Amino acid sequence: MQFIICKDFKTEKQDFYTASKIHSNLYVPKFPYYFDELYAVTCWRKDKRFHKEVIEYATDYGSSVKSAHMDIEPMTNSVYFRWHKHRFPTDWAVEKPTTLTVRVILDGAGQWETCLLIEGTQS
Repeated sequence: MQFIICKDFKTEKQDFYTASKIHSNLYVPKFPYYFDELYAVTCWRKDKRFHKEVIEYATDYGSSVKSAHMDIEPMTNSVYFRWHKHRFPTDWAVEKPTTLTVRVILDGAGQWETCLLIEGTQS
């Protein structure tokens, strides 16, 4: 499984992709901060079963939200890996500087996670 946080992710042509502004830290102009065009992008090795993928976002002060599930289709022909682009929730705000845990949940069980440090910009 591959997993990145980025501003945009595009398919260029078969098996070629472009990601822009890949983040490990995010500096925001003010709090509360609502996410605008930020994505969690996952890549799974496909198998013969359907799966349900959910992304959970959780602050270090206890606020959290989960995405709706995304179906991951079973392996077909020569396609063994598939990228999935999940938009960060636009109706959920980070209220103050935090370490945001972004967790990938597959079939109801937490599988992988990464952290994104969110801080305010200094004037």
